[in-house]
Amino acid sequence: MTEEVAEELHELGAVVYGPLYDEENQLVNRPDLVNSQLLAQLGAMDSIEYPHLVNLDVTALINISSDVTNGGELVEFDDEILNIQAKEEQAEPSVPKLIKFLEGRDVFITKTAHEKFIGLLELVGGIWNNFSAVM
Repeated sequence: MTEEVAEELHELGAVVYGPLYDEENQLVNRPDLVNSQLLAQLGAMDSIEYPHLVNLDVTALINISSDVTNGGELVEFDDEILNIQAKEEQAEPSVPKLIKFLEGRDVFITKTAHEKFIGLLELVGGIWNNFSAVM
């Protein structure tokens, strides 16, 4: 991260972590921007306790509801990146891991995440309906 960005984040109260660089991409030592006590505490933690309440974002909602992530047939997409992601999902499914993480926890979504997720469903559904009608 650049020194300038680190300064702005520090002014906002954020904890800066990692190496800092100046405009010439040279490493900068700025201990005044890095909270060394917090970094030492984070480094000493053996494990992190997860909260009982979990906020699902749009990506998690798509993951839970997608045919690709729920054992559906491997489909061919027009986009090579989507094809790679689908093949990786077939090889190592993510939903079982997510479900295991969510076991015993209460989940919620924000109104914004709900609206964006519904918007994506309408967009994909609309495209699919238009595609189906043409065929």
